[in-house]
Amino acid sequence: MKNSIFRFGLLAFLTFLYIACSNSEKLQGNEFLIEGEISGIEDGVVISLIRWDDNTGKSIASDTLRNGRFIFKEEAEYNSERMTISPQGDGFPSMFLNVWISPGVKVKIRGNGKLYPLWEVKSSVPFQKEENLYKNNSRDVIAETAQVSIERSAVFQKIMSATSRDEALPYMKIVDSLDIIDDSLRVIQYFANVDVMEKTDITHIWLDKMLGIAMQAKPSNNGKEYYGEFRKKAESLYGRMSEDDKTTPIGYRITANLFPPLVVGIGDNMADTDFFDKDGNTKHISNYLGKYLLIT
Repeated sequence: MKNSIFRFGLLAFLTFLYIACSNSEKLQGNEFLIEGEISGIEDGVVISLIRWDDNTGKSIASDTLRNGRFIFKEEAEYNSERMTISPQGDGFPSMFLNVWISPGVKVKIRGNGKLYPLWEVKSSVPFQKEENLYKNNSRDVIAETAQVSIERSAVFQKIMSATSRDEALPYMKIVDSLDIIDDSLRVIQYFANVDVMEKTDITHIWLDKMLGIAMQAKPSNNGKEYYGEFRKKAESLYGRMSEDDKTTPIGYRITANLFPPLVVGIGDNMADTDFFDKDGNTKHISNYLGKYLLIT
């Protein structure tokens, strides 16, 4: 009889505990939930959740890793929003893990070790699936880039602790060498992104990747070993963009990097080029010959 009562009590307690835990994860309004389960990292590591406004990131929450777990429950500001996860501490690369959230969405993050840009992110937000596509297509180069970042941070700490320029100089040369390696890996990453972009539809993420490619393929980089082939691919991708794509804020930046206006000197005739008026209509400098034109 006592055993039956004990089993009944235990069952009731476990049921109550399950309901309590389930209720703690219920989302209301614009709330979203991010749950992380990470192995290979010591407890006590602080993990930050960063919200982005244009190119400016701001930490909106942090959690300390306990028993290999962390959790964020915050409110979304938009229907789909990119955030980043960034652990703090030695041995972590200076990079980001992109996480897409929406109101009511529960995101699962699973990973092992400190190369957190490669942690697995599962979410029902379509942008996350697209983000994962790019990541999975270049996991090797991301891992190499992360290792370079870790090594660079360690060497930079030695520079900061040096008591003289002569003591710091050997480490500064190492940083310069690591920067060259990082630049080479960045180009490989861009080529990997191109491979995905050639096969996928144009989206917000596609345009964001295109801006990076445009900056790498701008004419001022002409002469670099990769430039010729990369420029052709960039122009081909640009040709896929609609006029609506090109007249968005990011579209203007893509165009300006790929096709910058000609530079003229004082007293030279103005070079003819295309530009957009305040309504987004395409105009030509030559349309205003003999007229006053204010460019702001």
